[in-house]
Amino acid sequence: MQIILIETFLDLMETRNFNRTAERLNITQSTVTHRINALEAMFARKLFARNKGGTQPTAAGLRFLDHAKALQHQWHEATRAVETAGAYERSMRIGLQHDLAAHYA
Repeated sequence: MQIILIETFLDLMETRNFNRTAERLNITQSTVTHRINALEAMFARKLFARNKGGTQPTAAGLRFLDHAKALQHQWHEATRAVETAGAYERSMRIGLQHDLAAHYA
C-alpha cells in the first residue's frame, strides 16, 4: 500500500470534499478520485458515499480511519529511523575513570 493513498484518504476524511482535498494536496481532483478508487479496490469496499450533498465516509471508511492514522504514523517513524541510520556510525564512546581523565585531557 502506498502512503500517498493513506494521506489522501485522511485528508478527504477531514475535508469531506474531493476538490478541497485536491487543492490542499496540490493535485487534481481526478488524482484524488483515482487514489480513493485504488484504496476502495484494495478493500473491495466503498470508503466514501459520494452525492450532491457532499462526501460522507461509509462504515468501512470509518473503520479504516484509525488504522490509516496508525499507518501514517508508522510510516513517518520509519522514515525518521532510516534518515538517522548511520548518523553515529563513525563515532566512538570511551569510558574513563574520573581520576585518570585529568591526566589524559
